[in-house]
This record gives sequence, structure tokens and C-alpha cells, in this order.
Amino acid sequence: MKLLAASVVVILFCLLAVACEAKLDPSFDLKMGDCIEETGLGEHYSVKHVSCSAPGALRVVAVFDASYKDWPGQTVIEAEAERRCPWSATSYFVPTKESWEQGGDREIVCLVEAY
Repeated sequence: MKLLAASVVVILFCLLAVACEAKLDPSFDLKMGDCIEETGLGEHYSVKHVSCSAPGALRVVAVFDASYKDWPGQTVIEAEAERRCPWSATSYFVPTKESWEQGGDREIVCLVEAY
């Protein structure tokens, strides 16, 4: 229960402050319906696939590429995630300038609490 409460606090903090952005390994393939567990705070996250019934699990509810050819800036990417993620999304992963330019990362991943 404490882990679930901590996850909710982290997600709410991310929503109130700025978007949670992640530097995900481009080879880490997230699809709609996947459930993940995240570790770390700030820009550097590590995620692993888990059962959707695992405490603190997050379910992927949408995955799409950003609609820009060139890096538009972090604020624009976060605004696109907020605009295009389903209303139920409680957090999201977005590319960073570094992952965009060095790894070709364009993917935005929208998440909800799996419960």
C-alpha cells in the first residue's frame, strides 16, 4: 500500500510540476496494454515489464511518435503529450533533446495506474 501511495505522489508531482520525461533505451519496446514498473526520478528512468496486478504497476494506454521532424523543444513535446494522450493518462514518457538527437527517439508513451 505504501508503494502504491508513493507512486501516486510521484505521478501527481509530475503532473503538477512538469511532465515526467524518460531516457528510455530505444530498443525497449512498449506497446498498448503493457504494464511496467519504473525506478528512478527525474530524467533517468529504468523500466521493466511486470504483471498488471503488481503493486505500483503502470499500464501503457497509448504510444505514438511526436509529429515533428526537428527537435521542437521540451515544452512543445510535453504539450503534444498532454494534448494527444487519453484524458485518463496520469503520466507519460517523452523524448528529451538528447534522446531525440542522439538516438532518434520520437516516441511518446502515455500511462495510467494499472491497479
